[in-house]
Amino acid sequence: VIRPRVLVYSVLLLTIISGTLWSMTHRTPLRADLIRDRNALYRELPDGIIENVYTLKITNMDDASHQYTLKAMDNPQVSFDYSQALELPAGEVGGFTVRIRLPRSAGQGTTALQLELASKEDASIYKHFKATILMPIVGSSKP
Repeated sequence: VIRPRVLVYSVLLLTIISGTLWSMTHRTPLRADLIRDRNALYRELPDGIIENVYTLKITNMDDASHQYTLKAMDNPQVSFDYSQALELPAGEVGGFTVRIRLPRSAGQGTTALQLELASKEDASIYKHFKATILMPIVGSSKP
């Protein structure tokens, strides 16, 4: 006997099961957080470059090791300096010191950047996130 209640519960159960299966098969096996260094707001380098220091925490949730690249999506003047290569074995978590550098002429105050961390081996593994770069205000020479 098919009753409306049985039909509604069956549809709900099927929806929950299919949603769970979809989320398990379509998850990105990468987690990344960019954490600002607490010591200095920014550093002025001798050649007119402003440097902000961050710690990049990467979690490789894949079954294979990966090398990653970090790039700015919206500002070609940005350059990066890493403490070590951005690579992790399968299932590992790593912390990397990242120095984000911009020329002093790129702005003042705070500058928002859209960053992308992507696997070199698999283009479908990537993560977008935002970073706020602190720059000196005109007329100011030190942080």
